[in-house]
Amino acid sequence: MKAVYNLPCMNLLYKSMESELKISFQDIYLKFSEDNKFDVRYCAATSLHEAFRLVEDDDDTTSLRSVFVSYILDSSREMILLMNKSLPLMI
Repeated sequence: MKAVYNLPCMNLLYKSMESELKISFQDIYLKFSEDNKFDVRYCAATSLHEAFRLVEDDDDTTSLRSVFVSYILDSSREMILLMNKSLPLMI
């Protein structure tokens, strides 16, 4: 749970080094969005807007958009309310 909680900070600190470190924060968000535990998915969803803020104009956002869609389509009322609240920050 600590990893998903700290993901926005790690994304901010190491975004510029993604290719050098051979990691993709967008893919990490995608993996957390597919987790079986609701708490993990919800925690990742609370910071998804931060990932969108860090995206450069020429970045491929396919993974982040997939995460966003999966959260919007989630059957949990809490998740839908959270995404509605964060929507202006992500569009």
